[in-house]
Amino acid sequence: MGTKFAKIVPGHFFHICNRAVGSEPLFLLPADYYSFLDRIGKFVIPAAELHAYCLMSNHYHLLVRVRDEVKPEFFISQMNRLQSTYAKKFNFINERIGGLFMRPFKRVMIETEAHLITTFWYIHRNPLHHLITSDWESWPYSSYSHYLREEPGILTTNFFKDLFGGAEQIRQHHRLQADYYWREHRSLTLE
Repeated sequence: MGTKFAKIVPGHFFHICNRAVGSEPLFLLPADYYSFLDRIGKFVIPAAELHAYCLMSNHYHLLVRVRDEVKPEFFISQMNRLQSTYAKKFNFINERIGGLFMRPFKRVMIETEAHLITTFWYIHRNPLHHLITSDWESWPYSSYSHYLREEPGILTTNFFKDLFGGAEQIRQHHRLQADYYWREHRSLTLE
């Protein structure tokens, strides 16, 4: 597996994540989540294909494939613009001062198909991993439902649909893996 601050290589998949400083939230209202997603479309999509995402109250995960023609510096610049423009708006609206995100954003280059499939699943079931809900499939700030509804939006969905053999196979894979995880960790929840 790669390092948390892997060198950006065009044409490769990366797991990107970052969190709020301290224990502060990144997103307080539904509008905050949608504002961040809009910025992903504006800043990340010109530099990378977006294959999966999950936005949680204090952190986010992206699975991207850096475009072949993109220079690493451009990708890093676009990620920084995503975070800085969101932070400025969030701070203004919430009368907050100071940094919002940890620096720099973490990135791990995906080096094998198994790592890619695991990361894809991990991102989608992140609400379950953090024991927020057992109904992770309905988490509104995840790309998972876009795969099942055939509504890609800003996502590039054909790669994983082809890899798994379709949306139903993605659902079956994710459910089998999530059912196992939930059985093993149910005792840790307050439900």
